[in-house]
Amino acid sequence: ALMAISIPFACLQSYLEGVGRCYNWTIPALLPIYILRHGLLLLIMVAAVALGFEATATNAFICLAITMVLTIAYQAWAILMRLHREVGPGPPAYRAGEWVRGSAPLAVLYSAQHLSSFADVLVLSFFVSPAEIAIYFAATRVIQVVNLVPFAAMVGTAHLFSATHTKGDHV
Repeated sequence: ALMAISIPFACLQSYLEGVGRCYNWTIPALLPIYILRHGLLLLIMVAAVALGFEATATNAFICLAITMVLTIAYQAWAILMRLHREVGPGPPAYRAGEWVRGSAPLAVLYSAQHLSSFADVLVLSFFVSPAEIAIYFAATRVIQVVNLVPFAAMVGTAHLFSATHTKGDHV
C-alpha cells in the first residue's frame, strides 16, 4: 500500500522522460530514472542502516520517497531549464481537458505496469520469508540489467529513425 504512493512520482518522471526524449535530451531524460534513482536508493538505504535504522520495508519506502523527490527535482530542473530556452516565452495556452483525456488512460496503464512489476514479490510474500523475498528480488533486478542494453539502444535510436522517416529520408 505504501508503494502506491510512489505512483504519481513515477508518472511525473515518465512524463519528464517523454519531454526530454522528444527533444533528444537523453541525459536529463533517462539518467534520473534509470541510473540516479537506483544508485541514490542504494546509497540512502545503506546510510539509513548505518545510522541505526532497521532494514524494513517501511524504511525502504521512506528511502524510496526521498530518492524519488531528489531525482524528480533534478530531472524537472534539467528538463524545464532547457525547455524554457527551446520554446521561449509566449502566450499561455492551456487545454487541461484535452490533456486529462489524453493522459489519464496512459497514467492508468503506467500505474498498472508499475504495480504489476512487483506482483511477483507481493505473491511470494504470502509463502516465503522476507529474507527469501529479498534474495529473489535482488536476483531478478540483477537479471534486468541485461535488458538495459537493448532498451538503451532503442532509446538512443528510435527517435532518430522516426525523425528521418518523417523527413522522407527512407535510405
